[in-house]
Amino acid sequence: MPRHSSTKRKKKKSHSPNPKDGTGQRIFFNRLYKLCKQSQCAEAIRLLTKPEKFLIYHQRIHFCRARAADGFEVPTKILRYFDACFSFFRNAPQYEFVANEDLVSTTELMTVYTLSEYLRLAATDERRQELEQAFHPLLHNLKTFGNPLLKIYIHYNLILLMENSCDQLMYGFSTSFKCRDESVIGLYHYMYLQPYEPHFSMAIIGGKHRPVYQVGWPRVNQHMNWHYLSVKKLGELYNGTKTHLPICIQAHALKRFNERCDAIEIHWNRIHMSASFSFEQNFCIFNKHLLFAYYYTNIKLGYFLGDIVGNRIIIRTFLFITHHNTPEGNKLEELSGLTKEDVHYWQMDRMTSFLNAQLKDYPRIVELFEAAGLSSLFDLRDKLHYMNQNNALNPKAFVHFIEQGQKACYEEVHIQEDRPMIP
Repeated sequence: MPRHSSTKRKKKKSHSPNPKDGTGQRIFFNRLYKLCKQSQCAEAIRLLTKPEKFLIYHQRIHFCRARAADGFEVPTKILRYFDACFSFFRNAPQYEFVANEDLVSTTELMTVYTLSEYLRLAATDERRQELEQAFHPLLHNLKTFGNPLLKIYIHYNLILLMENSCDQLMYGFSTSFKCRDESVIGLYHYMYLQPYEPHFSMAIIGGKHRPVYQVGWPRVNQHMNWHYLSVKKLGELYNGTKTHLPICIQAHALKRFNERCDAIEIHWNRIHMSASFSFEQNFCIFNKHLLFAYYYTNIKLGYFLGDIVGNRIIIRTFLFITHHNTPEGNKLEELSGLTKEDVHYWQMDRMTSFLNAQLKDYPRIVELFEAAGLSSLFDLRDKLHYMNQNNALNPKAFVHFIEQGQKACYEEVHIQEDRPMIP
């Protein structure tokens, strides 16, 4: 039976505010009030009229969920994972906005940024002066702190460093902003994820074919940042025609890196690793090997050791700073008599030995390490707030071993000097 067309008129689309908008507005101004209270200007909120609150709120930045970039497929679980990372960093209380007050998040700080942008762009001159005077302590603290949106983008790049490894499929993203006047009015922040394949190739090392991967990470709005080294830094070691050589790394070197910097979580290792290849001052040539220094904050922990193979630089391994073939490790060997095998036996080639054993309580060790340029290793425990008390290294036995070794060397020299010359 045919259906009769309905005689009811279709309802027109309503342009009334979304009910959720009222809840969002209350949350927004509660956050703003918290920071006003910290800044000793809580009463300034009362000066804002309802129309002004409406306009301020609808100038806020609304952070949308990540989506796949056009032309790319990204698994839903990957999108959700990155969304969780972004949300965590935006909402984590980690900044001191006012001295001796509770830490605040960038989400909270964005309310102050939105207020300042409203005063700069939308308020009349007379009203701007009145509100700027009332909110002066708050706006002054924001100026001192800096733009929280820039802090968010710093977090984005940190997330990309933490979550990507150059020997695996990587993900980066770009962002855009768009004003919307339907549903919930505001400035919308969009994120578009896309995959990046690793730069994989083969290299002949020690007569064997080895897989290597070019060092690099994606950056926000910059696609991939692949690392190269200018041949000007190589001097006589390179005689080819290229101006820059790609820096590649063996999977073995990544494994050694994480084993020897074992007290640092792998995601944070990746952040600091990127700096090793980003700053020219971290590069040096030692014993004809290429060394890229690795720092955790201001403490040098070791070197990525590489060689020139054809028109590429291949990172073969990661050496802890006490290892043979590093400037500090060779100096320690010269001063203490420790061989490469001794360093490995006493587990002096990994971080946890310097965190678990209180070597700085032994003056002779401190003297040796200071002379070798290794004294900063004693600051690791405080820097990392490390609490593990399991000692893989027996410091007393280690000190005794060094003292006995040096004594034996001393006696051997004097025996040689006292021995009569053979005609």
